[in-house]
Amino acid sequence: MLISALAFDLTGDALERGVGAASAGLLAGGLVFFACDRVLDRRGGEHRKRSGGQQAAGSGTAIALGAPMDGIPESAAIGVSMLEGSGVGLAFVAAVFLSNTPEAMSAATGMRAAGHSSVRILALWGGVMIASGVAAMAG
Repeated sequence: MLISALAFDLTGDALERGVGAASAGLLAGGLVFFACDRVLDRRGGEHRKRSGGQQAAGSGTAIALGAPMDGIPESAAIGVSMLEGSGVGLAFVAAVFLSNTPEAMSAATGMRAAGHSSVRILALWGGVMIASGVAAMAG
C-alpha cells in the first residue's frame, strides 16, 4: 500500500523535476532501507514485528531503530509536500496510517508478550512519534 502511494503520489512530482535524480533517490533509499533491515535482523530483530511474543531481548532495540527508519522518510515526505504548498496527498497519508498502525500494534503486543513493560513500550513509540514529528518539520 505504501509503495503504491509513494509511486502515485510522490514519485510523479519528483519525476517532473528530473528522472535521474528521482531514480537515484528511490534506488538509494531502497538500498539503505534494505541494508539497515538486514543489520537489524542479524542483531536479534528478525521477529520485531510479530505479535506472538517471539521478540528476543534485543528486539526492543531493533524496533526502536527500525520504526524511525520507516517513519522518518515518510514524515519528511509529508513535511516537504506541505512546504511546497501542494498539500499532502490523502492517498499518501491514508497509506502511512493504514500501514503503520497495525505494524505498531503488532510490535507492541509482541513486546508485551515478551515481557517488556508498558512504560518501556510507550516510551519507545513516543520517541518514534517525536522523531517522526521532527523529521516532518525538517522536511
